Amino acid sequence: ASIRYIIFIYFTLTALAASIFIGISLYSRLSGQMSATIREENQILINQITRSMEDYLRTVMKLSDSLYYGVVKNADLASGSIGSEMTLLYDNNKDNVENIALLSKEGKLLEAVPAARLKTNVDVTGENWFTSTLEKTENMHFSTPHIQNLFDDATLRYYWVISLSRIVELTDGGDSRLGVLLVDMDYASVSRMMQQINTAGNGQYYYLCDSEGEIIYHPRQAQINDGIGSENSIEIAGYGEGVYDEDFGGEKRKVIVNTISYTGWKLVGVIPYSTFTKGMINLRYFITMLMLLMAMMLVIVNRVI
Repeated sequence: ASIRYIIFIYFTLTALAASIFIGISLYSRLSGQMSATIREENQILINQITRSMEDYLRTVMKLSDSLYYGVVKNADLASGSIGSEMTLLYDNNKDNVENIALLSKEGKLLEAVPAARLKTNVDVTGENWFTSTLEKTENMHFSTPHIQNLFDDATLRYYWVISLSRIVELTDGGDSRLGVLLVDMDYASVSRMMQQINTAGNGQYYYLCDSEGEIIYHPRQAQINDGIGSENSIEIAGYGEGVYDEDFGGEKRKVIVNTISYTGWKLVGVIPYSTFTKGMINLRYFITMLMLLMAMMLVIVNRVI
């Protein structure tokens, strides 16, 4: 009886240890693969949106180049022919652009497409996009989203835009001077691209900020503006491209960061750890059923013994 008892204990402990080891190993391996899959899927999605946004920005930058090198640089403002050529380029790109304006360095409106005039008592030189353009004359400048209300609009409709501005060299009656070329991109185009990937509904989301951490698009923008929500975009702006673990607002999460070329903007994907946990529920059920099956086999084997 003692020998049978010792054999029974030995087989029982060995089988339990094996079951536990196999269950833990299998769970760790499968959970690791599942987490890696979630990260890779999000990385692929972010890369796709990054390319789409870069293509859109490249289109607007090419328009700015065409306006400067093909129209402004080769024309004399005194001739009055610049407006028709700007209108032609605007008509070919009006799906992406709200308006185009050419201003002097002092903020005087020289040309605008569609035809418009500055509002009375409006000081363009106080606008952020205008001052940043004059400070760094060698670069193109992308502003953060804002309502462009500098121009009189007979329909009284004003749009959210992102302003692309640059310093240009103007010729007026044979004299050369500096001016500012403004191309207002339609913010709705950027918003639509971001909305396409913010449909998961499982806690993960994606947002866009500039190199200073100021938010360009966020699915919870209204809550952040009202002080109900918050985002550590200023810290994220200092990150390079990659995947990071962070603890924000008492919640652990993974952050995927991509940089948008030409602008320095950051496209950020936020994946809470709860997203990974929810994905493990079915896996836990599977492992539990597997260990129960092994326990039943253990009972049968021990019964035979």
